[in-house]
Order: sequence, then structure tokens, then C-alpha cells
Amino acid sequence: MADDPCGELRRLLRLSRGLRLRKRLGQHIMRECRIGTDFMRVIRGLGPRAVVEVGAGPGALTLFLVRSCGRVLSIEIDSSFVPYLAPLVEKYLLEVVLGDAIDLVPSIRGVDVLASNTPYNISSQLLVAFVKNPSLRAAVMTLQKDLVDRLLAPPGSKRYGRIAAFVRSFAFIERVADYPPSYFIPEPEVWSSLVVLKKVVDWGEGWARYEDMLRCLFNQRRRMLRTVARRCGLIVPTDLLNKRVYELGPEEFVRIYRLNYSGGP
Repeated sequence: MADDPCGELRRLLRLSRGLRLRKRLGQHIMRECRIGTDFMRVIRGLGPRAVVEVGAGPGALTLFLVRSCGRVLSIEIDSSFVPYLAPLVEKYLLEVVLGDAIDLVPSIRGVDVLASNTPYNISSQLLVAFVKNPSLRAAVMTLQKDLVDRLLAPPGSKRYGRIAAFVRSFAFIERVADYPPSYFIPEPEVWSSLVVLKKVVDWGEGWARYEDMLRCLFNQRRRMLRTVARRCGLIVPTDLLNKRVYELGPEEFVRIYRLNYSGGP
């Protein structure tokens, strides 16, 4: 019998009808096969040793991930989904871990790609957790389209902000596809985007103050850097003094950080 993950997804959706999803946890189920095949194509192209999945749910995306690489570690906070994942555990090299991914992802080792149909209430936290895990070299994630627009916004634009400056200091971001609300159960109020992030700089102890520095600077994003830097206790390169904070690119924030923290990377 030919391998048919899309048919398996349809069977899973029938079995999981009536499953109670918890809004507090941002739970939703992928219903459109195209999302799974997009994940599978991108992850196969990355050639990972092992993938960590955040938010396995009943296994809609997991069906495609186990066909994308040799080993999958799926993190799920809700134990009610475990029975739906059991058949995949028996058939594939899949391990399911119950717990909070935001706590677990930064310290997980032995995996090199993160994959997630991300619960929207943890999107920014998960991006930060990805950056801070030195074992992870890439991530493939669905996020709110609006958040992806902000992540990709150019310096000096209205949408550009602290999360974009932080993530792009460590990773290259590419939008793969956009999906309408009808591709998920229940339907979210916004469109979603699939993105791939590829690490260009590894996190280490030398970056410990970087988030705090960005937070202080972006608290007054539209003011001149010379003024905000003084209030934040920072020395800045003279060629940046007359720029506004939101006009600085990620590489310029990195320059400021390295100038101020001799123990930095």
C-alpha cells in the first residue's frame, strides 16, 4: 500500500471530532494536507538528524514529521492527546514528552531542527527559546501572519520592533507560504504563515545581556539613539548617534552590544 499521510490525516480528523480543545493553551488542529506537505518538503531539504516538535496535539503535523527525518521528539503539554499519538509511537522512531515546551526547548540536546504549528499564545517565547538552544540550527514554524510581517519588516518601518531585531541578530528568516484560517480547527481570526529560520549566530553566555539591552532601547524606539543610549547607560558608535532606535538594523545592535560588554561574543 502506498504511503498516504494525507489519507491518514483525514482519518485522524474523523477520530478526533469532538475533541475538546483548550483556548487557554492556544490549541488548534491542522486540517489541510498542504501544510503538512510543505513542512515535509522544507524539513527534508534541511536534512536534520532529529526534529523536536512543539505542540504535537493529536498528531496532525506529527504524521508528516515522522516521514521527514529519522527521529522525532514531540513535546505536548496536554496529556489528553497521548492516546492519539500512541499508534505513531509504535510505528515510527517517535518519542512523546509531556511538559511545557518553553521550559524544555532551550535545554534539549540531540536535535537540530524545531518544527511547530505554533500555539499563537507562545509564538514570541518559542522564537526566543529556539535562539537560545545552541543545538538547534533551524526551525520550521507556522506563526501569525502579522507576526511574520513584523519579523521581516525593514529597519525604519512602522512594523519593525524588538522581536525582529532580536531574532534576526541570530537567524535568517524566510516566508514559505501563507494559509487562510480555514486550514485549521478551530479557525483562528487571522491568517498564518509558514517560515523557516536558519541560525547564523549561536547563542552563548556572552549574549546574556542582549535581550535587556534591546528592551531598554526599544522602550523609546522613536527617540534619537544618543538620548536613549545615555538613559540605558550605553556607549554607541559615533556613526549611529543621530539615528532613531527603530532605524537600527540587527547588525548595528550587535555592534553596540559588543562595544559595551567586553565579555560578549
